Amino acid sequence: MPFKFFNMWCSHPNFKEVVMECWKEPIMGHSLYILTQKLKRLKAVLKKWNKETFGNIRFKVEEETKRLEPMHEQFESGNVTEDFVMNMVDQENQVELLLQ
Repeated sequence: MPFKFFNMWCSHPNFKEVVMECWKEPIMGHSLYILTQKLKRLKAVLKKWNKETFGNIRFKVEEETKRLEPMHEQFESGNVTEDFVMNMVDQENQVELLLQ
């Protein structure tokens, strides 16, 4: 499963500490090996931290995006009201907030 970085992590007060604690753990080897191993370890730490801190964001993004699909189809059909458009914009904003 590919790694997805969420910008909202950066605004969390513990984010820098989580990264620094993970990064400072020593690894022996050639510099490129050290870098790749630290990145792999950081990926695992951030995935766990994300679930503990924010819940499963990827799942929430997928669910909120799925809710948009029928709205986009209806919008493209032209059979919409002003209230519908406002609800669709709110839903799009919800997805954007999760991705930040």
